[in-house]
Amino acid sequence: AIALGEEDSELRTRLLRGLARALVFRGESARAASARDEAIAVARRRGDRRGLASTLATSYWSRGISSMEEVHAMLTEALQIADELGDAAIRAEASSWLVPTSVSLCDHDAARVALRAAFDAARRRSEPFKLHVAEHSASALALCDGDLVEAEAAAVRSEEWGRLLTGRDASGVHGIQMFSIRREQGRLDELAPVIRLLAAKDGGQWGPGLVAVMADQGMVDEARRLLRRLVLDDLDTLRKSPLSGKRHWRAPWTCWETSFAAAGPQSGGAGNACSARSPSTARRLPKRPRRRSASPRAV
Repeated sequence: AIALGEEDSELRTRLLRGLARALVFRGESARAASARDEAIAVARRRGDRRGLASTLATSYWSRGISSMEEVHAMLTEALQIADELGDAAIRAEASSWLVPTSVSLCDHDAARVALRAAFDAARRRSEPFKLHVAEHSASALALCDGDLVEAEAAAVRSEEWGRLLTGRDASGVHGIQMFSIRREQGRLDELAPVIRLLAAKDGGQWGPGLVAVMADQGMVDEARRLLRRLVLDDLDTLRKSPLSGKRHWRAPWTCWETSFAAAGPQSGGAGNACSARSPSTARRLPKRPRRRSASPRAV
């Protein structure tokens, strides 16, 4: 950006947009916000509607430096501009990120509207990756609604689209989805042998899942012992892994907190250790939601 000087240009907007995303991944939130805001300002000054929409469409990546309300507003503007320009690519990008943003704001109706737009854009462009993501979101929303049949069907479709991708292994996403679905169906025991193998191989990655399996099967004492060992031995290893930067750390952390909630407060020093190493120590551990009765079709 410095090499380009101070003159506004399309290239400057694109470069600042990419720089903002790179800085987010490095955990440099303040610099990322500055680069993103400058990219938006340059595009607005030039009247570059496509450049502006492209920048706004990537705003979900800066959710750590902006409120979800701000991110939602930027994505909504991007979608409006994409519709004006007839740009299917920007529409697909903005609508796909509006789904999780709306869910974060507890507006599932808006999330469903965004999901329909995401499906429409992905189908028009015949993009396997966007369809994979859309089905993934559809599965998550169906699970929130307690529709376990549709949640599983969408998860399967997402995994099928994922097989067509190169450079991305979608099996992990599918595994997490099926873990959640089988747990709500009361069929987590079906995954126990696989999770045991994964936990033995990958340690901290799947260990919390095994804790939840044990707790659900009534093996609470064993679950607590495993959780204490995982916290003492594997938590720092997971934190230092390539996928556990400041922002990415929050995703696996939810799995750890869920496993602690499943094992219960009598897990010895595990709870204190978890709290001490949490990325947000002020946040309360999530309570396990009451399981809905699975329909005969789902079981």
